[in-house]
Amino acid sequence: MIPPPPAHLNKLPNCGPLKDSDRTESAHIAHMLPIKPDDHVLDMCAAPSGKTLILHKRLGSTVRGQLMANEPHSERRKKLINNIRKYIPESLRQNTFVTELLGELFSKSHPNYFDSILIDAPCPGERFFLKIKTL
Repeated sequence: MIPPPPAHLNKLPNCGPLKDSDRTESAHIAHMLPIKPDDHVLDMCAAPSGKTLILHKRLGSTVRGQLMANEPHSERRKKLINNIRKYIPESLRQNTFVTELLGELFSKSHPNYFDSILIDAPCPGERFFLKIKTL
């Protein structure tokens, strides 16, 4: 069993309060991913945004660091974009990008580009549907 996330994940400065659904194992893993402020980081399955917000905060507002939040599904991507706009001030978003590529395309479009990649598959919201199918 994964231990609960650290208490400081309850509220991230400059990102607003996190909902209970954002304090999941996925969020805990986003906190544990080894990154430095100048890294290029990919959140492969970024929606709805909990992991992305944590990674953004950990990268800070450096000029060299970059966060790419990828979500290939259009409806989920809309939620991701809305949450980024809601919780990250515009002045701190200059190095945060939302993409819509299928995962296998990143090795061709960005070879050897990322220092860290977070892949949470299947996404936490889809686990519910997997459980229903097995009943």
